Amino acid sequence: MSQTGEIAIWNGHGIGTTTPDGSIKFAASVAYQAGDDKLEPLNHILVVVEHTAGGDGTASSTLWEWKV
Repeated sequence: MSQTGEIAIWNGHGIGTTTPDGSIKFAASVAYQAGDDKLEPLNHILVVVEHTAGGDGTASSTLWEWKV
C-alpha cells in the first residue's frame, strides 16, 4: 500500500536449494497487479531475483527489472 492508499498485489514463483555450508540460495520472479492509479506502471514490470541467505545470518539479493 502506498502512503496515499493505492494498493498492488504480487505473485511470485521460484526455486531454491541449500548448500553444503548451510546457505540457502534461490531464484524467483515476481509479477504485480495494480489498479489504474499511481501504481499502474507495476503492471508492466517483471522482477527477477537471486537471493542468498548465509548460515551466519548474512543475506544478499540482486534484483532485475524487465519492462514491457
